[in-house]
Amino acid sequence: MKSKLTALVDGPLQLVSDKQILFKDGVEVAAGQKVLLCTCGQSGTKPFCDFTHVETDFSSAREIEEEILQEYPGREITVYFNRSICSGAANCVQGLPSVFKSGDGSHWIYPDNGTVEEIVDRVHACPSGALAYSLGEEVIVGEATEEKITIVKDGPYNVEAVVLTDNPNSTNCSHSKYALCRCGFSRNKPFCDYSHAENSWKEGDGAPATAEAAPAQAPGDGPVIADNKPAMVNLTKGEEKYFCTCGRSAGQPFCDGSHAGTTFVPHAFTADADGNAALCACKASSNFPYCDGSHAPIPDSQVGQVGALSSKTVSGAPVAKPTAEEPIVAFIHQLASEGLSKLGHHGPMTAMGVPRHLLPNWDDLQIMTAQMATKPLLEDQAVGTQLVIGPQAKKPLVLDIPLFVSDMSFGSLSEEAKVALARGAELAGTGICSGEGGMLPEEQAANSRYFYELASAMFGYSEEAVAKVQAFHFKGGQGAKTGTGGHLPGAKNTGKISQVRGIPEGEPAVSPPTFKDLVTVADFRRFGDRVREITGGIPIGFKLSANHIEQDIQFALDAGADYIILDGRGGGTGAAPEIFRDHISVPTIPALARARRYLDEQRASGRVTLIITGGLRTPVDFVKAMALGADGVALSNSALQAIGCVAARICNTNNCPVGIATQKPELRQRLDVGEAALRLQRFLGASVELMQVMARACGHSSLSAFANVDLATWKHDMARLSGVMFSGLGE
Repeated sequence: MKSKLTALVDGPLQLVSDKQILFKDGVEVAAGQKVLLCTCGQSGTKPFCDFTHVETDFSSAREIEEEILQEYPGREITVYFNRSICSGAANCVQGLPSVFKSGDGSHWIYPDNGTVEEIVDRVHACPSGALAYSLGEEVIVGEATEEKITIVKDGPYNVEAVVLTDNPNSTNCSHSKYALCRCGFSRNKPFCDYSHAENSWKEGDGAPATAEAAPAQAPGDGPVIADNKPAMVNLTKGEEKYFCTCGRSAGQPFCDGSHAGTTFVPHAFTADADGNAALCACKASSNFPYCDGSHAPIPDSQVGQVGALSSKTVSGAPVAKPTAEEPIVAFIHQLASEGLSKLGHHGPMTAMGVPRHLLPNWDDLQIMTAQMATKPLLEDQAVGTQLVIGPQAKKPLVLDIPLFVSDMSFGSLSEEAKVALARGAELAGTGICSGEGGMLPEEQAANSRYFYELASAMFGYSEEAVAKVQAFHFKGGQGAKTGTGGHLPGAKNTGKISQVRGIPEGEPAVSPPTFKDLVTVADFRRFGDRVREITGGIPIGFKLSANHIEQDIQFALDAGADYIILDGRGGGTGAAPEIFRDHISVPTIPALARARRYLDEQRASGRVTLIITGGLRTPVDFVKAMALGADGVALSNSALQAIGCVAARICNTNNCPVGIATQKPELRQRLDVGEAALRLQRFLGASVELMQVMARACGHSSLSAFANVDLATWKHDMARLSGVMFSGLGE
């Protein structure tokens, strides 16, 4: 059900939603399926309406004649501003003060003082939709996709992706992001126009709530939730009782007359048996007076508040909804009712990696810097940054820095994104990996340190193509998706994508779970030796996901690996089944520690290069990874963010708003390849410079000198996961 907001004439906002979308201070504000939100600013039960607006003769009339759209043209971008719907959040002024100059009067926006990317970011950050921009003829406004209403302290309701019915709003602002007046002073109701600040309105204004205060909904519109668990009573067969339906009775669950003055009436029933019975206390049961489990999703904070209308008027059982105790009940119902007919063979799909807060935290590792026993280096002392891939290969690959761009396929990413990444990496003196979708010629031509990835489908593979590359690796798996195949529908296998993959246009591109003709160690060694022969001896590697870590590394060593790329849990992907992304692979930190220990035990360290990837984002992450044993780090998400990704996490929808993870021409044109390449160069350069700062602080003249002794942790679990020293006295 799509949530809806209606601005009632001379009254509150009516919110109808089957989801919990109301938030304050980052915490859900419990609300029923149909609630009234105060707009007069005087309710004693904020954010809910208590009908004080009736007593104060509140008017929702609009006082301004028309909205004025101000235009601020620049050389590359034009910015538009609608003053009458600006809530004064100041995200623009505080986030980009060079462009948005507070206090400059009517002319306060200077587009030429910032980059296009910076301005676009601020437009999308505007919570009121008062800002827009154009790069040509089309005016683009900030958009929201996830339904949410945020109650701003002493300010408006910030609304995202909720339909505003009978919307009087002009096309001058976003229809999916807007701010609605909560103080009652706005001259452009229902929208906020910053009057709350001009009138020094505080949300504490208004009469305090009392037991006699009017309900947060109109009488008869919704009952009070007496409790979020059933009322246990002892009934006598044949005894007539009157069940409270309004929720206001002090003698729950039975009526005490408190419904007087409302449209509620008690529910008369006769007990059909002796003994204990569970009667409804949430007043949402479809089986009055008995409990039917409708209370399950109601949090403690909503008890005593007005809830949804009783589902008694709805035929059948209540709809299953996730709760804290039973978070997957809705998923079970979906599988039971539909099987996989709508979800697909692999179940629900998702994008990107496991969220960082669900993984061991890199911030729980502390870096041990030098001072006396070991000395830090002076600021002007050089720190080496070189990384050699496959030092014992006939033609080892030398990178200027220990960071490079990880495997991301053309098809998952746009051509513009792939070329920008290749150019940026080249400018930084490092390499880029092809991804499993084949080698995009324009990408390979833009980078002289090119890694070719061969996956199970062998898309686009030819000896002619591999002769042009500087490193080659087999793909065993990736952190978010291993042990299963992939399927690109024929409708998406078009144009250059089909050419690069070597599949006729319109035919599905199917990746099997594993190589069909490469099975044994000998098979892989034979294939790798052929690549060495063709290329004059480039390094041969294996990309492995962190599952059976030691066994898979041994397989790679036996097959003659010169380098290993290990992808831990947390590594991202353009699209993966949730059942795989959320439930497979060892997290990156313990996976890296185990891999380095095993290579040491096999005396392979120093001759086999170990690259780690999967959830690393920042320079300090890279330092800690190298101290844990990585020779280098392959970057995916951070590289994408460097060229413009805004982390919308909708990569699997083909609707990437910045033109990176999409094949839609109108979206792809948003990515400036040249500027994106420079952004990646700057990110990589700045990251390495910060890594050098930390190396000097630890007394190292090369980034490769970082070691396990440079780390400690004050968390026992992290010490066990990583193998680094525990900071305390205990083991």
